[in-house]
Amino acid sequence: MNTLSMAVNEAYNILSDIGEVMSQNQFSRQFMRKSDRYLSWMRANEFQHEPSIEAVLTVYLNLVETCKRLAADGNSTAADRLETLGDRLWMAIMEAVLTSEPNRRPKPASPIQHDAQHEDTLIGERWSENI
Repeated sequence: MNTLSMAVNEAYNILSDIGEVMSQNQFSRQFMRKSDRYLSWMRANEFQHEPSIEAVLTVYLNLVETCKRLAADGNSTAADRLETLGDRLWMAIMEAVLTSEPNRRPKPASPIQHDAQHEDTLIGERWSENI
């Protein structure tokens, strides 16, 4: 299991322990902003497919909001657990971002570069016609 998967799994477990989510479906919808079965699918596949950085960042942002709400409601024990989890989640996100491979697909030529190449050809043809 990779770092992002472990962080998401831990987030679900803690949120479930403190009563903020009642099911994997609720966690997937409410905290990941994904389809109902997203977390259960990842777990069924033993986290072979890591969650997207976007999904984990969404979990983090929702975790921060939940932590603030719990602290305001006077539930400092749960808020402290979520704050510690948030720190680990943020580190996992940063590690994933900093170690991810850049997209290696070649970029298509921009229209400006293409037109410049075409224009050079036309100028060359015109030049040779005038000689």
